[in-house]
Amino acid sequence: MATDKPANRTERGTFAKGFSGNPFGRPKASTLVRDAARAMTTDAMNVLKAALSSDDERIRIAAANAILDRGYGKPGQSVESDDGDETLDQLSNEELRKMADDVLKD
Repeated sequence: MATDKPANRTERGTFAKGFSGNPFGRPKASTLVRDAARAMTTDAMNVLKAALSSDDERIRIAAANAILDRGYGKPGQSVESDDGDETLDQLSNEELRKMADDVLKD
């Protein structure tokens, strides 16, 4: 059974150089929604500010987290490896491929 691959894909299934997975760009509807949401930013921040005074600690924490995430960005996540002291950026491409293959076998 032969499978047809799209013309913009390589043999490995990735996008070929110079081709996009979204050649027509972002749909207009998404920019309209984004713009509408941004227009309500002040109201949304006022709601979060009011939630900081809630009697429910869970609501106060959620509001504080939302405000901090918007003001400073979400905290970065680290990835730990049990393959010694090397970080992923110190590994060669071949070592990374072997690790990926090992994970996919499981």
